[in-house]
Amino acid sequence: MEEWQLRKKETWKPDIAGILNIIGGLVCGVLGYIALTYKFSTSHSVLDAALFPSNNNLSIAIILFVSALLAVAGGILCVGRKIWGVAIAGSIAVLLGLGYVVLHYLGYVGLNFIFALLTAFQIGDQSWFFSVGLITLLLAVLAIAPLVFTIQSKKEFE
Repeated sequence: MEEWQLRKKETWKPDIAGILNIIGGLVCGVLGYIALTYKFSTSHSVLDAALFPSNNNLSIAIILFVSALLAVAGGILCVGRKIWGVAIAGSIAVLLGLGYVVLHYLGYVGLNFIFALLTAFQIGDQSWFFSVGLITLLLAVLAIAPLVFTIQSKKEFE
């Protein structure tokens, strides 16, 4: 058999999964930095309270930093098609790290909808619901897509 017949069939799925893992890891790192600075800052915004409602932000920041490191390492190994176990662990870390933020966004939007219903929608401009919903959708896709692509491309790894 010739060399081209012995090589594994390579698809685009591990490359996309790796790139999305790296992007998700960077987003987790930025969110961990925001949680860490929120813990030690004196001026807080409403969005900070929506993202990190508890007083235990130091542990949240550590969890987000660890998931960012694991996601970036898994993304690099996923692009190189080296170790499938670490690549899938990086995808799960992105899912857990960004899942925390997505759930808090959804809770924030849900509470605002309830408040709007109780006040008979007399709050004013509600266009920000669309932007928060769009951010939530993008974060959810960024969290789920690498996991799906990594699972589908298991046979391409060494």
